[in-house]
Amino acid sequence: MANTYRMMNLEKDTSGGDIVTVQYDGGTLQNGTPVTLGALVTGETEIYYAQCTGATGTLASSQVYIVYSPEVMYEAGTMIDDFIIATGAPARAYGLKVGSIFTIPQSTASIVSNATGNVGDYVVMNATGMNYVVTSSLANFRFGAKVIELTTIGYDGDAAISVKVVND
Repeated sequence: MANTYRMMNLEKDTSGGDIVTVQYDGGTLQNGTPVTLGALVTGETEIYYAQCTGATGTLASSQVYIVYSPEVMYEAGTMIDDFIIATGAPARAYGLKVGSIFTIPQSTASIVSNATGNVGDYVVMNATGMNYVVTSSLANFRFGAKVIELTTIGYDGDAAISVKVVND
């Protein structure tokens, strides 16, 4: 059974402490969402607006971060794959650097579109939304990750891809 919400694993963090707090006012966020940083939130000194879309030129020049907040849930009976980050709530985001490895599920269409991803393919941040697309070229993208393994994720073993950042 496919998860309704995104689960992800950050297997290797090479961010070197490039961890920021982001806030997205355009809807809910899910772990694994790729974002770039916008301006500081009004009245805050350390919380940035998360930018979840951008033109190719922006993606060619902006550092990409991956949302990865602890799955803290307060309602009895909720499962880890029910976790979302509410609109306007702060979330943790890690700067993706060459060598970072993370796993994202294939089962949620908004995560990886256009293909399921095969070992050797590249995954880049989609210019039109809060997801990734599989491509054969990293041209015009500052961020790119190479699919290194087809695997599973979560307690119910959803199909997933592990990727290693090759271009930050």
